[in-house]
Amino acid sequence: MARPASAIALSDEDRSYLTSLVRAGTTEQRLVLRASIILAAAEGRKTQDIAAVLHQRLATVSKWRKRFAEGGLAALRDQPRAGRPRR
Repeated sequence: MARPASAIALSDEDRSYLTSLVRAGTTEQRLVLRASIILAAAEGRKTQDIAAVLHQRLATVSKWRKRFAEGGLAALRDQPRAGRPRR
């Protein structure tokens, strides 16, 4: 049996911030995708439905739901990568 999806509850401020990210034309597309996943999850949609609508894998949707549930808005940004820094 699959584990239950992380429940997402957004404040009005968080919802308006995520909505502005999705609507802005200059936002990185990976951040738009993450914001779209969280907004859909906050509406109560299932992971499978979100994945189908956004044409993403279930693992991708689950990953960002979980990260947001644990870390909030800051968790939607990329984490530092291992290895030598770019020049």
